[in-house]
Amino acid sequence: MELRSIDHVTLYVSSIHKVKEFYSDLFQLSCNEVTSEGLSYLIVENEAVHFFIMEDTEVSPAFVAKQHISFEVEELETVIAKLESRKLPYETGYYDGFKTRNYRWCEWLDPESIRVECVQYV
Repeated sequence: MELRSIDHVTLYVSSIHKVKEFYSDLFQLSCNEVTSEGLSYLIVENEAVHFFIMEDTEVSPAFVAKQHISFEVEELETVIAKLESRKLPYETGYYDGFKTRNYRWCEWLDPESIRVECVQYV
């Protein structure tokens, strides 16, 4: 079996309202809120990526903090400038542990304390 890419991920948060504006504003992603069978979730997407954010009011903060999502970007400096303009604290670094596709990275926390990362391949 040959894997081509990751199709999507699902993040769990205690309140989708806390993160909806964050992802739509920072990344210009469409955040469509859906309620079905008592569950609320966001469909978060643009032309290049899509993922889900599920609301679970009983999810533990420890579990939420273990989650991590990473986006590839063309220019990491653009991301850093956007974070600085919003006064969001972040860290940067370089990862060179792969045989190919090593990258520079920038990481910060969303409103639910999920680690969000952007990478620029070098």
